[in-house]
Amino acid sequence: MKKLSLLTIIVLFVFVSCSKDDDKNELFVKNKNITLFHNEAINIEASNTNGSPITYTTEDELTATVDSKGIVRGELIGDTKVLVKNEDLTEMVFVTVKPKSKVFNENVAPIGSSKETVLNKHKGIKKIERKTNSSLMIVFFYEKYHIDYILKEGKVIGIGYATNILKYPNMATDVPLFMEERYIPVSSEEGYDESKYYFLTKDKKISVTMGLDKNDGTIIIAYFPLEKSNYNKITAFMHMAKNID
Repeated sequence: MKKLSLLTIIVLFVFVSCSKDDDKNELFVKNKNITLFHNEAINIEASNTNGSPITYTTEDELTATVDSKGIVRGELIGDTKVLVKNEDLTEMVFVTVKPKSKVFNENVAPIGSSKETVLNKHKGIKKIERKTNSSLMIVFFYEKYHIDYILKEGKVIGIGYATNILKYPNMATDVPLFMEERYIPVSSEEGYDESKYYFLTKDKKISVTMGLDKNDGTIIIAYFPLEKSNYNKITAFMHMAKNID
């Protein structure tokens, strides 16, 4: 057998090296940063060089979901990540779900705050205070709604928003969207005069109740800690908030 020439060996070496490079798998992700609204969908647009299956996993399905084709759907506002995997390759997609409805001032004093903290949060805003035998309600008046705080023993135990869809018709669409974008729906009650819708915050620590008076158009949204939330407390709060002049 004739010995291979040096030129032949070099050609074979180059051919084998190129073949190995051609077999190397690569993963490409077009949309690595996605910003979208609640219920909006955007395709990650991932591909690879060898055609093997690509999988998608979201870190937080309450914020965004992703299907087997890489289509991300916005759920509740917030940030999460989607992992794109193909064989031993992984890419990360950063997802932000932003709100369309900004109908209420959400920079409120949280539950457990002191009266001083509440007052500092709403400096310069017209307010009234109402006392009962066991609690204090502080109400701050904004253009199309008021924010209500219930304090007991000097600490906030409940917070609410109140508005009226007859007086401000745009609230009829803005408020439901506000709720859908932020909270986990739980249940609802439909009555002749009133409807109530029950939600949880994403961390499942706060119960959120939205009540609609079908006669006068009043909408009340009430927030209470889940472990201390009960029907009577929420109903009493809504009655007080509804009767603010």
